This record gives sequence, C-alpha cells and structure tokens, in this order.
Amino acid sequence: MAVQPACPICASPTREVLRPAAGLSGAVTVVRCTSCRYIYRAIGTQPQAEWPPAIFDNPDENWAERLGAIEKAVGRGALLNLGASAPLFLQLAREEGWQVADAAFAGADHEAPSEGVWPAGSFDAVTLWSLLEYSRHPAELIGLAAHYCRVDGVLAIGLLNAERIAEWWPASHADHAQHPLLLRLFTPIALQRYLGRFGFRIERHVTDHAASLALIARYVP
Repeated sequence: MAVQPACPICASPTREVLRPAAGLSGAVTVVRCTSCRYIYRAIGTQPQAEWPPAIFDNPDENWAERLGAIEKAVGRGALLNLGASAPLFLQLAREEGWQVADAAFAGADHEAPSEGVWPAGSFDAVTLWSLLEYSRHPAELIGLAAHYCRVDGVLAIGLLNAERIAEWWPASHADHAQHPLLLRLFTPIALQRYLGRFGFRIERHVTDHAASLALIARYVP
C-alpha cells in the first residue's frame, strides 16, 4: 500500500477523502487533514485549465471595512496589491490618501514580479485578495508579500473559508465555473500556521460574509 504524503501545513499523517469529483481535467480527489482541517487536491489531480484573468471587483464586498482595518493597524502610507485585481478597493485606498501600487496577477499560473521592481520593505501594507486558493505557487505569493512588506507592516488577506464551504467544494463546473480550479482551502488555524512560516502573525479577523476569511497579519520576522 502506498504511503500517503503528510499534510503540507501541519505534517499530520492522517487525512480523509472528501469525495472524488468531476473536474475540468477528469477525476479530482479532494482530501482534508484530520488535524488542521486544511483541504487540498491529492497529488496528481491538479487542474490543467488556466485561471481566467483575476478581477475581484465585487461591489458587495465591504471594502471600506477592510481598508479601515488596515488603517487601524498601520495608519496610512504605501500599499501594494499582490492578489486579484480589486479596482473598487484600490480606488477607495487612493481616495483616502494611500500611495497605491498594483501588481495583480493574471491568474493562478502567475508570473511573479521581479524583486527589483521595488526595494524590499517598501510598503506599509500588502493586500492579497482572492488568489491564494487558486495559485500553483502559494509560497511564492506569501514570500513576495514578506519581501515587500516593511517590518511591523501588515498583510491583509481575503480568501475562502474551508470551515464554511467544505461541504460543497468542489462544485460542478456548470454551477460554479471557478471551483474546479481551486487547489486548496484554508481553515483559520491552517492559515495561521502557514503564514507563520513567513513571519506573519494574525492579529485580527475582519467581519465578512460567512464563506470568506478576511484578516490582518503583522509582519514580525
């Protein structure tokens, strides 16, 4: 019998299969760690399709609340967006006096900006909206956030909540076109452990709708 790989977040050797499901590239096996409840695709079931251009411009999102949480943590200064493009959020930040740089990625198969684009530690806040679940290179994303965030600055991150939507993920392509491309889902404890590897400490959760996590993490390497 083949030895199953340990959880990539907490290294627990035990996991449960949620369900095989039909994906864009055939059968998809989704598993959940029995310890930290991190949900991810089993090895060999990665989607082949590319994620379409990432624009997170939902007018129902409470962008003012998210920006207010960032300002409460670091005041106002320079902000870098590394996640999906969020025009409404970035426009609001500019109107409130932030210096905004946008390095939004086109999709899950992103190409990271060169480290020479801005000096290390150039930004008081880095935002990562709606991309970590889909990226093939999540460590690269968080590593870039750590590189560009000043010490004692913050990472504001928004993503789906594994504790709230696990019962219906992955959904059919017909009903939820994006979900077959999900690669992982974080619970709060799994995300806390993952961000901690890069020097980020979660400080507060921002009130958001039930299926999402939105939080502020301090960079204290």
